[in-house]
Amino acid sequence: MDFTEAYSDTCSTVGLAAREGNVKVLRKLLKRGRSVDVADNRGWMPIHEAAYHNSVECLQMLIHADSSENYIKTKTFEGFSALHLAASQGHWKIIQILLEAGADPNATTLEETTPLFLGPNPWHMEVPRLAV
Repeated sequence: MDFTEAYSDTCSTVGLAAREGNVKVLRKLLKRGRSVDVADNRGWMPIHEAAYHNSVECLQMLIHADSSENYIKTKTFEGFSALHLAASQGHWKIIQILLEAGADPNATTLEETTPLFLGPNPWHMEVPRLAV
């Protein structure tokens, strides 16, 4: 089994809806009382899927569905929080939502990496040259 990859058959229905950004399905699942804290084979919960895949509306729904402050801070098996995953992809709106909801910007992965370290590095970006 490749633990770096997610398989749709090991993901919860809520996680799959969040991954796909399917707000309509996610809303129905939450109304039916489906759990938001079921992890897949990588330890990813629906909040991780929404953060990584830039599913803004799904993320907001998941945050409001679970009143636990710990849900925002849950980590994958590698120690990545939703904030780590959003930062690694440069999803600024997701980062803002997570920080406002109480995500810890100083949280570390198993390798002691913070979300800031995973974000896009402006020093390595190609800067367009101006015509002279």
